[in-house]
Amino acid sequence: MDTGVRFGEILGLKWGDFDWNKNLVRIEQQRSGMAGELLKPKTKHGTREINLTAQLVSVLKTHHRLRTPGDFVFPNDERNFRSRVWHPALRRAGLRAVRIHDARHTYCSHLLASGVDVIRVARLMGHCKPSITSDVYGHCIPDAGGSGAVEKLEEYRRNQKNLRGCDLVIPAQSDAQAATEVIDLMVARGGIEPPTRGFSIRCSTN
Repeated sequence: MDTGVRFGEILGLKWGDFDWNKNLVRIEQQRSGMAGELLKPKTKHGTREINLTAQLVSVLKTHHRLRTPGDFVFPNDERNFRSRVWHPALRRAGLRAVRIHDARHTYCSHLLASGVDVIRVARLMGHCKPSITSDVYGHCIPDAGGSGAVEKLEEYRRNQKNLRGCDLVIPAQSDAQAATEVIDLMVARGGIEPPTRGFSIRCSTN
C-alpha cells in the first residue's frame, strides 16, 4: 500500500532493485503466471523509480535479513503469495479480505487526496498518461477551484513581481527575442484559431 506496484511487479521484485541509500525501488520487470515468467512491465511507463517511506524501508530491511535463499523478495508463485503472505498479513492487521490490487488503488487515492499533482502520481503508478489517472481517480483530487486557486495565483505573481512578463515564460537576450520565443512556445504554428488582426505582444519592463 506504500508503493502502488502491480501484483506482477511485486512478484518480480529482486533485492538488487532497491537503493537503500536513496530509499527507493526500481520497477524493471514483472513475474507472471504459475511458471513465474519474467516480463517487462505492463507499459513502457511501468519502468520507474518509487520512493519508499521510512517505515516501509525498515520493514523491508528486516525481511531482507530473514530472507529465503534467492534473488527475489517474494519467491512465491501467485497462489502461494496470496495464501501465505497476503491473507495472513490482512488477518494479523485485523483487516477484511481485499484484493492485492486494492492496495494499489489505495496508494493512488491517498497520493491524490494529499495534494500530489496528477502528473507525478501517474508516473509513480506507471500509467501511460495522466488522463488515465485523472479519469479513474478524479474523485480523489481535492477541489482546486474557488478562493484557494486565486490565492495561489496572487502569491505566485507577488513572488515574480521583479521579473518582466516574458521572463516568466523564458529568459531572453532582448525584449524582441523574448516576444518571438514566447509566441513560438505558447501559440502553435497554424494555430487552433485564426490570429487576431492587429494583435501583438509587448514585454513590460516593470
